[in-house]
Amino acid sequence: MEMRRKGQHYSREFIEETLGELKSGVPRALILQKRGINITSLREWVVRYGGGEVSNPTRLRFTEQQRRGIVRKVLLGEMTKQEACLAHGMTRATLCGWLAASKKDYNDIDVKSSEMPALRNSTDKELQKAHLKILALETLIDVAEVEFKIKIRKKSGAKQ
Repeated sequence: MEMRRKGQHYSREFIEETLGELKSGVPRALILQKRGINITSLREWVVRYGGGEVSNPTRLRFTEQQRRGIVRKVLLGEMTKQEACLAHGMTRATLCGWLAASKKDYNDIDVKSSEMPALRNSTDKELQKAHLKILALETLIDVAEVEFKIKIRKKSGAKQ
């Protein structure tokens, strides 16, 4: 995909590809975001070269469950905002609106949430492993103190 610098013109191929996407039904906002162009340029191309209806774009509808899933992926860091917008064909403003509306639901993403049992299980396994390691080290110190008849553990409190 070709990107334009300020003061330069878009190539004819770029314009034709963009208008082709518009004709095939890709939402206008997604084309603008993906290609980094201005709505004014797109409108001028439609008038000059012909192309789909720009003034009446098709609008995607998402169920509440789909919205929550997208927001959760963004909040957990599985997707960036830009990746989510491109993958689901929405504008950044739409996603930011969903994120703002869901702040009350997702104030703190809790590890003990029922939606993330795999993460909780791996954390529990790591904790269990750490406890076993501590028990093994304490046992090792006890055995060393008995066999070598030396005090390895420090006494509580500091001597002054």
